[in-house]
Amino acid sequence: MVALSVILTRFLSIKITFGSVEGVRIGLGVFPTILAGLRLGSWQGGKVGAAADILGYLMSPGGAYVPFFTMISACYGVIPPLLIGKRESASIARIYLSVFLTYFLLNMFATPYVLFLYFGIPYKVLVV
Repeated sequence: MVALSVILTRFLSIKITFGSVEGVRIGLGVFPTILAGLRLGSWQGGKVGAAADILGYLMSPGGAYVPFFTMISACYGVIPPLLIGKRESASIARIYLSVFLTYFLLNMFATPYVLFLYFGIPYKVLVV
């Protein structure tokens, strides 16, 4: 799952830069991390997300290393299983909702905020 996430994130995604900083990345790289969290649990999903971010940075650095991006990547594996609760009682709708909420919150608030703090990219521009 780590390798699949690195390949999908670093090599098979569309990157939009603001100046010299990668501001927006469109791709499917977080879904292996989410899947690892849903199948193996929050702890394993978080480890997959963190390892994928660190390994991806080492293979293809796109600027300065920012530890908060590693934490955000780990959150993709941690949050959905926590929102679902017990796997035995999880419905498909509940799984989709947890994945959507995680993806929406992290992409619309956490990532733009970190880009604003570290690189000064206007928050409103990134959210739009």
